[in-house]
Amino acid sequence: MPSVRTGFKALPVADLRTSFERADEYGFDFLEVPLHPLEECREIRRQSDDVVAAAEETNVDVVAHLPHKPRDEVCVGSADDRRRKRALEEVRGAVETASDLGASTAVLHVEAPETHLADADEALLFDVLESLSEFARSNDVELCYENLSRRYPTLDDFPRLLECTTVSLTVDTGHARVNGYTSAEIAAFAADHADRISHVHLNDTRGPEDEHLPFGAGTIDFDLLLGSLRDAGWSGTLTTEVKTHDFDYIRLGKEKLDELI
Repeated sequence: MPSVRTGFKALPVADLRTSFERADEYGFDFLEVPLHPLEECREIRRQSDDVVAAAEETNVDVVAHLPHKPRDEVCVGSADDRRRKRALEEVRGAVETASDLGASTAVLHVEAPETHLADADEALLFDVLESLSEFARSNDVELCYENLSRRYPTLDDFPRLLECTTVSLTVDTGHARVNGYTSAEIAAFAADHADRISHVHLNDTRGPEDEHLPFGAGTIDFDLLLGSLRDAGWSGTLTTEVKTHDFDYIRLGKEKLDELI
């Protein structure tokens, strides 16, 4: 696939230097660094020089995942002015941290309080997301909004978001599966919107659950998804998003991913 780069997501409170070393050993291009919850983001901010050094020494780039917990403190989609302004302050600070780490891409959960938004709330939200994306670009970071499971925005909400804004997307396969999308439907969505999708979370699962299994251990047809992106001439970043501290699973997942791309 043209200009496709791969990485894995480190777990919060993990030894990031070890994760960078494993990413280098396994042939990943980047490590997705979790700046969540907020407490973890602040801790990594204090250690930013060490994180940058680890990235440079291993020649592994950084993608950042911005805070999504505690949800009430980062709810940029809130219609409450005071709550939203506080959340925007926190998220902008996290964007600056991502920039300091050298991340060119950062993932964000919108964390709107409702599943479906009223027209007025939707218009406000779109303005907020455009503003955040512009702020990120001013810090040399591309902000990519992620589809969530059972809350806004789901994959169903993305076409409207794309119609009304210029923002970029992260597609999470597991979250889409939770909301009832089949592998074929995820692949079709990716093909239709490849020009706006910059980042993909390869989140494997055996059914409609957010399992974060080792890549290839679930039932999502990633060959179909990656084939659709390949046919669309897609370029971007792919993260194997696995909830494990066992690096053997991550290494095996990289081998399986390499077979598909």
